[in-house]
Amino acid sequence: MLAGAAAPMQMLACSAGEATFALAFVDVDDPARVAETLTALRQLAVGNLQGAAPQLSPLQIRGMTPNAQATRLSVSGRLPDGAAVQEHAAFFVRGRRVYQASVIGTQPPPAAVDAFIAGLKFPA
Repeated sequence: MLAGAAAPMQMLACSAGEATFALAFVDVDDPARVAETLTALRQLAVGNLQGAAPQLSPLQIRGMTPNAQATRLSVSGRLPDGAAVQEHAAFFVRGRRVYQASVIGTQPPPAAVDAFIAGLKFPA
């Protein structure tokens, strides 16, 4: 369940160095639930790490569907085993597909995070 509706999520992930890079998406049946789903994914990302006070900034991805809830997030927290971790994520939409792109690790290199996020784009 995501934002009150059944929503199967698909994810691709890989590790490089000390970081894991992932791109996940969920198709939302009701267009009216897209913004709510973006917000729910962002809240889950913070909650899963027991994170507090995430840093949020507006996000633009070439070809995305404009949405006021599209954001870039940085948060520090803890894994279930108690290990400290940082997550940098982008939440955005194309049509009724809601995306979360994440980099997570002890201290993901800022250049790698920026390159990953900057590389996200849809065909024109």
